[in-house]
Order: sequence, then C-alpha cells, then structure tokens
Amino acid sequence: MKSSLPFVLLLCAQLFCSSLFAQWQNVGSNITAVSRSVYGLSVPNSSVVWGITIHPNYTAAAREFTRSTNGGISWQTGVIDAANGQDFTALSVFALDANTAWVTMTDNGTQRLGRIYKTTNGGLSWEEQKGSFNNLNNAVVAVHFFDENNGFAYGSPGTGDALADSLRIWRTSNGGNNWGRIPAGQLPTPLAEEGIWIYYGNGSYDVAGDSIWFGTRRGRVWRSTDRGNSWQAFSIGADVPVYSVAFSDAKNGLATSDGRGFRTFDGGATWEEITMPNSFVYYQIENVPGTPGAYVLIYEGSDMFYTDFRMAYTLNDGDDWQSLPPKDIECVQFLSATQGFGGGRVFSPTTGGIYRWTGNLNALTSITNNELVRKSIRSYPNPFNDYTIVEFDVNSPAPIDYTLTNLAGQVIESGRVERLLIGKNQVMIHSKAPAGVYLLTLTHEGSVQTLKLIKR
Repeated sequence: MKSSLPFVLLLCAQLFCSSLFAQWQNVGSNITAVSRSVYGLSVPNSSVVWGITIHPNYTAAAREFTRSTNGGISWQTGVIDAANGQDFTALSVFALDANTAWVTMTDNGTQRLGRIYKTTNGGLSWEEQKGSFNNLNNAVVAVHFFDENNGFAYGSPGTGDALADSLRIWRTSNGGNNWGRIPAGQLPTPLAEEGIWIYYGNGSYDVAGDSIWFGTRRGRVWRSTDRGNSWQAFSIGADVPVYSVAFSDAKNGLATSDGRGFRTFDGGATWEEITMPNSFVYYQIENVPGTPGAYVLIYEGSDMFYTDFRMAYTLNDGDDWQSLPPKDIECVQFLSATQGFGGGRVFSPTTGGIYRWTGNLNALTSITNNELVRKSIRSYPNPFNDYTIVEFDVNSPAPIDYTLTNLAGQVIESGRVERLLIGKNQVMIHSKAPAGVYLLTLTHEGSVQTLKLIKR
C-alpha cells in the first residue's frame, strides 16, 4: 500500500438486481381534492391501508384521509374535522386496524398548535383528543400505539426554536382520552433550537419492540427502551438535522439528513457516516421487516428543488444502494420483502396517490464469494481528524484500484492496493489531506463503488 495514501480504503460489495421494473402497481386513492400528495401511510396488515394528504408545497392546509380494507382494490375517503380544522394540516397517521386510527395535525401558519384526532369506526367520524399540545407553542409530529390503550406522541413548537424545553413528549394509557406530558426535568436537556422538522411525519420515528427512536434538528437521536417512560439522547456525530430514522431491530438502524446518512449497530448510542445515493436531501428511510439489512430510501433527485422524489434500496445496512423505479413515490411502508405500499402525488381519484409493491426484494442477486463480507466492515472514526482505521474481511486477495477526488473533480490520489489477505485485514492510515469532503472510487474485480469520506 502506498504510504502517501491520504485516506483508508473501504471495500464494499456491489449488489446486482434482478428485474425491478414495473413492480409498483398504482392503485389510486379516491381522493378528489386538487393539489394533494399522500405523504403519510399506516399499514397494519396487507389488507388495511390508511393514508393522509398534504399540500405538495405546503401553501394550504390539507386534512383528507383515505382507507382501504382490501389491499387497495377500493378506497373510502373523507375530510377530518371539515368544520373546525380549516387552518390545520395533517402530518401523520397511525392505525391499529381497519377501524381505529389516530391522525396528528398542526396549524398551517405558525406550526405552533397541535391536534390529535381519533376514529374508532373506520373514519366515519373523528373525535379531537385533548392535551397540552393544544396550547400555543406546541406541535405534534406523530403518535404511536403499542395496543389500543398505550401510546406516545412527540413534537416541538414549529420546527424548533430556542425554548429551553422545546421538545415535548406525551403518553397515554387509555387510548388518548387523556394525554399527559412527561415533565421536562425527566427528559434529556434539549439543545438550543433542538426542535423537529414536523413535516417528516410518519418517517420521523421508528419502533422496534419496546424501543422508540426519533431524530432532531441538532444532530441527535432520542431513544426510549421502555415504551416512552424514560429517554436518552445521542449525537450522530454531526450537528445536522435528522429527518428520518429506521431500525430493523433494537440494535441496527439508519438515519438521514441533508445529503448525509448515518448508521448504528448499538441501538443508536454511537453512529458512523455512510455513503448514500447522491442527493442534497434524504426524506424517508424505511426498514423492510423480515429481511436483515434491507431498507428503502426516498430522496431528492434534483439539485436544488424539492420536486423530484426518487427511491433506492440497500440489502446490507447501507453499504450499497441501487435505484428502485418508478419516481415520484414520496413515502413508503413495508410489511415484508413482498408486501408494501407507497404514497405520492394525487393526479386523479384513480391515478397517483397510492402504490402497491408487487416485487420481491429477497429475489435480488446475493453477494458472491469473491466479494466483501459486509458485516465485517468497520471504519472508525469517520469523520476523522488525524487518522482512521479500517477493518474488513475479503474472500479474495485480488487487488483494489482506487481514485480519490475532491468535490471539484480534481484527482488527489490514485493507485492500487495489493497483497490483501483472505480473511481479516486491518490498517491504520494517517491523513495529511486538508479538511473537507472527498470521493473515493474503488474497483475490485469489476465492482465499482464511490464513497464519501470526511476529514475534519
């Protein structure tokens, strides 16, 4: 290995997909309102699907819901609190079954008032639930219920401000008839302006067993391991907004931000940065239950506008990503590798709106014997100051060619790494490169991968 190499070389396997085309079936939504997108989904089982709408550019309130009890063949729609909610817009939906669901809302102007609505008759009627989130300087991002009685809700005033207790968490033990706010003194001390981007709704949190996670604007992930009774806050290693989190179990998860992705293998206590599809913002990350290491990502495809929704998937906790057509699906929820639904722009009652996944993520080509064994890869720290360490296992001693460039495309270093060992390899590299973001392109037995590395 060249002694002048400024960065450690990470090895990644490249996954190849079988046919992924035409595996999303548009099933409509029956929504008749104009300028709407289905931006929140709750899918308790393969037959029952709930969705709520949002105005695509947030210039008007939207409170429509849609519900199917036959897997998207037909839809029942309505408006939640049509008489009293003129200035409120829906943010997220959580459904227990075909009849019982909750929807969170905020006022469309200041985003400093919260509302929670519940239905127990499939949306025929909705009852507004009461709590301190109704007071000024509150907003409710999302709710989650573990059963018909026990649930939690969380939010912040607007999208965060300098209030000392700007993050609020509520709990209920009677289905939301009464919501009690956890006192600020029993929670981690919020950082200045550590609010939550409220429009990320359903994708902003995740639950695995009794554990809960959500991200904040100040680069932290809050975690509870006891259904919301007690909480801890952990930094992801960068002071950036965390928009969405997803966990496959109590230990393994991913988080998204503005053009940056992170992962954890210890339940969110520590995080490392990973390379994701090129984008200036990542919207939602969603776990695929039953397939370890599988996630689906919604991200922005344009350079500066929030209009080009694209999708990608990983089968190895974010080491490799492949595109997943079609475009313009804005949110997803999967039940398994073969069952899932997506939401997007409503073009008419029968076109756009909601999509049903008809493919099989498990049918993709597996990692071959001469590629890297994913779970053995570790690089730490990244971002780093003076040095970084890489540890990995390979099943082939074939050399690796690399090219390192800055973001302007200038080649900083190129060469070849030879004499790899079959099995575990570990290298410590001291860096003399200036602080910044670099792109490292690796070629290993025909597999090409580009990685983002950050030098502090």
